[in-house]
Amino acid sequence: MILSGAGLLVGRFFELPIEAYAQSEANLTIQVLNESTGESSSSNIVANIGDSIIVYGIITPAPSPAYPSANYCCDHCISIINPNNQTQLGTPIGLGANGLTIWGPVKIPSGVPSFGIQLEHIPSNTLSNVVSVTVSTSPAPIRDAYQIVSEGLAAGQTSIHLPTGNYSVSKRIVISRPNVEIYGDGQRATVLRLNDSLLQDVLSFERADFFHVHDLQLDGNRQNQIYTPPSTRYAGPVVINGIDAWNCSNGLIENCYIHDCRVFGISLGLCTNCQVLNNYVQNSDANGITISNKDGGEGCLVSGNVVDGASDVGITGWDAMNYTVQNNTVKNIIMNSSPFDQNSHVGIMAEGPGNGTGCKNCIYSGNIISNVLGAGMISAPASRQNDPKNQNQNILFDDNKISDCQSGIELDHNVGFTATNNVIDGIFDDTVGVIIVRDDCINVIIESNLIEGLPLFMKRAVVQLYSQTGAFENNTIYANGNQALYVKYPTGWTSTPNTIS
Repeated sequence: MILSGAGLLVGRFFELPIEAYAQSEANLTIQVLNESTGESSSSNIVANIGDSIIVYGIITPAPSPAYPSANYCCDHCISIINPNNQTQLGTPIGLGANGLTIWGPVKIPSGVPSFGIQLEHIPSNTLSNVVSVTVSTSPAPIRDAYQIVSEGLAAGQTSIHLPTGNYSVSKRIVISRPNVEIYGDGQRATVLRLNDSLLQDVLSFERADFFHVHDLQLDGNRQNQIYTPPSTRYAGPVVINGIDAWNCSNGLIENCYIHDCRVFGISLGLCTNCQVLNNYVQNSDANGITISNKDGGEGCLVSGNVVDGASDVGITGWDAMNYTVQNNTVKNIIMNSSPFDQNSHVGIMAEGPGNGTGCKNCIYSGNIISNVLGAGMISAPASRQNDPKNQNQNILFDDNKISDCQSGIELDHNVGFTATNNVIDGIFDDTVGVIIVRDDCINVIIESNLIEGLPLFMKRAVVQLYSQTGAFENNTIYANGNQALYVKYPTGWTSTPNTIS
């Protein structure tokens, strides 16, 4: 054990074989960032209980050869030591091939008055920089974001900055005027957490054209938002979202981390030309991102986002018109906490309430969909009624990748659906199928897609075409011994040429 300064425990070292010291001495630089306050230091910083600490470490000269056999690398290179019981906070990470490691964030628990950051498994004479962290005896006061924003709006501010720190949300923050910007210092720096049992959105824009929200973390605190589903499916208000925009035009939501929302992470309703860009949406009890504009609005763009964890749908259009979903990553749609008791488990969906409407003129392109307990993509209104108006129209699904899902693409009540240049790899359910086109579809074109990674002994055909007409051409299917194609109406479908092996 090594003590430094006012008795801070900053290091412990372990013997290595002599040959491990053969290279020149290592020079270690450590920088510690307190995400909760924004303070950064390579010597001493002050933190509060509950603060989030990230450690950046770089060792020079860079290890060679690359990790894990390099002289200056080991399984546990940087550690944070609790001086009360000599245990580590968090799991240490070894230095990478370039001598760089990023470790954290680690939440500071209660009862830790101070700790040190060290390099392990390296002889003491190579240790050039140690950071000591002193922890305050009580957490920093939590400011109320609702109060701050409300006071700013009342004072006529149009650009409201929430500096680095933790904020409570005691009431839904509502912006109902145009040209308002709400922003923080980064996804992990400015954190807004919904109060327990509030049952409201964190942040709402209502008739607020040209809004801009960015560089915030919004914590929906879903485990403490007790919500009883409505007695009738889809009935009742849905207002426990991270960011909700209604009847807005030209709004922008970008570079936010939105997580643990009881219903939706992000919801756009009746919006025109709004954009959702480069956000991380995690663990939504219903949908990650929802667009709905059957009664007005069009032209919305959802691009570059990561949706990680949901119970119902990763990204969905609900009676949505003329919108684009492109270059997003949707993964881990495996949760079972839907407030609507559905747990439908769909990666991307074009849907509607089934009352004579549906999605129209929508593009899904360049998305990556993985680890979904249901279908990778479904295009179908919720109702299966034989209503000619109850249809999705002109849906393009191209250049997407679907992997590790129960099924690939399922269509019902579609007019003018086109699927091209998609890759479907790793379907795990042997009872469903990969591409399914049900009876009430018209003008479906499926061409130049690749299907592979199928289980053995599938109980149904890989591709099932039940509608009366359509085109299935120039596709490649690695059938793995399964029936590749079933066509209910062979004379109505163009089903060659395809490559099947």
